[in-house]
Amino acid sequence: MKKNSVPSYENEVPFYNTDDEENYFPGYIVVLPDVPIAEQRNEDHISTGDYVNVPEPEATLLDPCFGPPLELWLGFNRWLLWLPTRSGSSRRRAACRRRRRKRAEHTHRKPSAMEGSPTAPSKEAYRAAMVLSGAGDALGYRNQRWEYCTSGPQIHQELQEMGGLGKIQAALPDWPISDDTVLHLATAEALATGKDGVPLFQELAQCYVDAMTDMEGRKPGPTSILGTSQLRLGEPSGYLIPFNPKATGCGAAMRSMCIGLRYPRPSDLHLLIQVSIESGRMTHHHPTGYLGALASALFTAYAVQGLPLERWGVGLLKTLPLALEYVRAAAVESEANMGAWNYFPEKWEWYLSERGLANGQGPARFPPAYGPAGRDVIYKTFSLDGWAGGVATMPP
Repeated sequence: MKKNSVPSYENEVPFYNTDDEENYFPGYIVVLPDVPIAEQRNEDHISTGDYVNVPEPEATLLDPCFGPPLELWLGFNRWLLWLPTRSGSSRRRAACRRRRRKRAEHTHRKPSAMEGSPTAPSKEAYRAAMVLSGAGDALGYRNQRWEYCTSGPQIHQELQEMGGLGKIQAALPDWPISDDTVLHLATAEALATGKDGVPLFQELAQCYVDAMTDMEGRKPGPTSILGTSQLRLGEPSGYLIPFNPKATGCGAAMRSMCIGLRYPRPSDLHLLIQVSIESGRMTHHHPTGYLGALASALFTAYAVQGLPLERWGVGLLKTLPLALEYVRAAAVESEANMGAWNYFPEKWEWYLSERGLANGQGPARFPPAYGPAGRDVIYKTFSLDGWAGGVATMPP
């Protein structure tokens, strides 16, 4: 493979060496006992911000129904203890767990060998990916105050007045997670069922509807609210909603990172495309919206593979034609989707050119002075309605 080329999707080296690939799966794929968060906290459900001293539950080996290296999401209650959630999250996760247990005996698929990077990521890395995602969300949300602040300098000034990042303890009541993490966990819970195809899409729809019952004190976007209200649970195609010309926001991208953890291998690319697009357009049925979900999932998979950051954008552009083929083949309001398709790739092509990354080589090129105020100016050039971050084309 050339040093700066985007990886091909065949002939990769497996993650693991084993003499019995048919029956092998990583030993760290475990499920921790189901103990609702509400039962593990104080009565007021306020997190201490520290999960190090929480007693370690006894792990139980899971049947090999998931492809490695995913640390199964069923153990999230242990690892996300410190996150500022509310008891509604526990009830929602409990409902998803009951559905999983009911169907688990019908799900037994042998995993294929891992491909991509020569070494598998550790389970600690997978834990960190999910936990830090929620932590970053809680910090950026700041109980609605910072998510809806359009001034980067003001946010940084307030942060300094608080003593800097090191002085913040992300705990309730001041630092709850937003709707983004609630829906991200819903995506993970659906993926943890081991389903694929239409059954997985139906499970995603169910988990998203369940998650919308846990939005007290959070601020779900109007597009997510509308989209979940249009899902028809129990119907064969009930996960499909109408095309929405205004569904260009980042709500689908915010909940899709774990799709890249579930499908990290180059050989999984077709599944990553399928699941990210279908999950994304359950609320954001517009290419700008659901291609943001694809980008989030794909970049997470690149991180698992250890792909240099400078090559991620070019990799996305090379993946978009495959995504276009999938959308055409799915034949769901094709004309409307094709008519709105070009904005997303064109903005990414422009951004990569601006940063000197159009050929997948670095280092990235930034202005000499690039502080919070300068970033606000740049972000607004590829945002809608002048709100930096309010559109799914937002590059990392």
